[in-house]
Amino acid sequence: MIRILGKQTVKSLSNNVTPMRNANAIIPSVTTLPFGRYTESYKTNFSSRRYNSTKINSKKTPAADELPSFKKLIMIGLAGTAVFVFAVRSLDQNKPKISYSEEEYQQVMNGLKRKVAVFQPGEIDMQLTTLPDVKSAKDWLSKKDDDISTINFIDPKDIVDSHKNNSEDRYRALLENVYTVYGEDYYHNLPEGLLIALMLQYVKENVKPHEKVVIVDFPKTIKDASNFESEITVVSKVLIPKDQSETDICKYFETVDKVTLI
Repeated sequence: MIRILGKQTVKSLSNNVTPMRNANAIIPSVTTLPFGRYTESYKTNFSSRRYNSTKINSKKTPAADELPSFKKLIMIGLAGTAVFVFAVRSLDQNKPKISYSEEEYQQVMNGLKRKVAVFQPGEIDMQLTTLPDVKSAKDWLSKKDDDISTINFIDPKDIVDSHKNNSEDRYRALLENVYTVYGEDYYHNLPEGLLIALMLQYVKENVKPHEKVVIVDFPKTIKDASNFESEITVVSKVLIPKDQSETDICKYFETVDKVTLI
C-alpha cells in the first residue's frame, strides 16, 4: 500500500533528518593541500632550523681562537730575544771591565778626555826628577832639605809592577803581553798614555792636598809631561842632572822656568 504524504509532512521530515556523508566526497585537509604549498612551507621551516644549527655550530671554542699562528710565534720569539739581548748589553755596560787588550786600551784612551786636573795649581807641591830611583832622589834632597820624611816619593815603575802582579787588575793582561815582548824593559815600552792612566789612579788614591810629592824617573817624553800636567796637576819644579841639560825634557820645562839643574 502506498501512502501519500502531504507537503507539510515532507517539509517537517527533511528538517529533522541528519544529512549523510557521501563516500565519494573530498574533504579538504592538510593532506589534500596542494603539494607545492605544503613542501614550500616545510622547506622554509627546515632551512630556518638548519641555518640556526649551522650558526651555532660555526662558533669556535675560545681555546681554538686563542691558538697563535706560526707567524705570531716567530714574532714573539724575536721580540723576546731582542729584550734579552738588550738586558744583557745593559748589564755588560754596567759591569766593571776586568781586563783590556792593547786594541781595547787604545780605544779607551782615544775616547778619554779630561777637562779638569785632579789637583788645581797651588793645591799641591808636585816635583819631578829624572833621577833613576827614589834612593838617588832622597840622597840629593837630603842635602838641600832639612826634613825629607814628609815628602811622598813615588816611583812610576813600582806603580806599573803592582798592576802587572795583581791577578784581579784590569790592566794585568795588557801589561803581561808587553812584558812577554820586551821582558824587564817593558816599563819603557808601554802603550801610549798607559803610564799616565796608572799614575792618575795612584795619585787620586794616595796623594792628599797640600802634600809635597816627588816623582822619580819621570817624565820620559814631552807628551807624558804634557799629559801629566793636564790630567793630574801642574808641576812646580823639575830636578834634572846637569849631564841631561841638553835633553828635550830639560828644554821643554826650561821654557816655563821650572828646571833645577843638579
